[in-house]
Amino acid sequence: VSVLYWCGGRVGGMTDFNGSPVRPETYPGEEEDNEEGAAALREDQPRILLMGLKKSGKTSIQKVVFQKVSPHETVLLETSAKMQKCDISNNSFVQFQIWDFPGQLMDLFDDADGDMDWDKVFTGHGAVVYVIDCADKWPPAEAVKRLVQTMVRVIMTPGDNKPKNFEIFIHKVDCLKSEQSQEKHLDVKRFVEEEVNIEIRDRMKSDPNLKFDVRNFLATAVHYHMTSIYDHSVFDAFSKVVQRVIGHLHDCITALLGMLVTRCGMEKAYLFDVLSKIYVAQDEQQVTAQMYEVCFDMIDVAIDISAIYGCNNVPKVQDDDNSDDDPTANANGPDDYKPTDATDFPFDSESCTVIRLDSKQVLYLREVNKYLALVCLLREESFKKIGLINYNVLQFKKLIQEMFEVQHRLRQNAKQHE
Repeated sequence: VSVLYWCGGRVGGMTDFNGSPVRPETYPGEEEDNEEGAAALREDQPRILLMGLKKSGKTSIQKVVFQKVSPHETVLLETSAKMQKCDISNNSFVQFQIWDFPGQLMDLFDDADGDMDWDKVFTGHGAVVYVIDCADKWPPAEAVKRLVQTMVRVIMTPGDNKPKNFEIFIHKVDCLKSEQSQEKHLDVKRFVEEEVNIEIRDRMKSDPNLKFDVRNFLATAVHYHMTSIYDHSVFDAFSKVVQRVIGHLHDCITALLGMLVTRCGMEKAYLFDVLSKIYVAQDEQQVTAQMYEVCFDMIDVAIDISAIYGCNNVPKVQDDDNSDDDPTANANGPDDYKPTDATDFPFDSESCTVIRLDSKQVLYLREVNKYLALVCLLREESFKKIGLINYNVLQFKKLIQEMFEVQHRLRQNAKQHE
């Protein structure tokens, strides 16, 4: 990195580049794991079901991505004894529930008289994230068996209102990277895919009625990810999970990013959720994994510099109890969202970060709202047209705001008709 520019922000405690407080130990909208919190979770929100055997790393993934726990601190986490529900409601795009299932619940699939109503668990829009620990006993025969069992259970759940995607996290790949080559690393992924296909074929032989449904499900809904909490891979994987969950909204944002990239001569553009650092959408241009990691880390740079050099002349940030006055904050859910004038926002709408790379490329970060950031990669010659870029970014922000408002009205109308 050769040159760094920054403007905007706020002095006093850790803040994001908007001047909004950053609390590393919490995440807006997160519910406590108690009966009252569980009852308060919205039934109409999409669900991401974290499943897998004991000590496969399910809770660690949730803590690192959404609760900002350091990866090194996860070794102190106790094994989950009961299902935990967490409500993630950052803004109108990132809104879903995470259900973290303890490993011992997987044994109840075969218990017809058990208390767990699996048809009810799998009823609802969302995705299943199944975690396989590749650092444990190899080959993971038991994990693959339970994975296929879970997959079949989802397929056989009555009705169409059930998880549409099955995301398989081949987890703890950091253990492989230190000992084996990249080719062997990819071989692990292919091996798991083959083991899953073999187990599915055996299952279909015993139940021929599954053939059509399983083949369609495998062709459209199953995705594999190599993940570790010690690098960017788990954030990249969870970003893709969230994108599939939000569905048509993701398609709309991707189209907007594509137009922005074309009009401004950019090489890449991401729309990040600032606190979790998962990207809600990206344009269709391809970049290397290293460049994605640079864009990812830029958010931390903006937050850290904002905490040190932030302006001290911005209005006081609203308390959480008044956050429903901010149409883009929405920490308490969509029902509390009330659009107001932009002058009510407690931060500078021109806040930005610019980093010039030795590769004659420029990283450009602009806030979109309280929890979303636009991170762009472009050549130095394209960045000379900064006036055009800023104008198009402003139009992008306005369109995103309109999408927030339309999404809110749709939810309100749906609620009124219930």
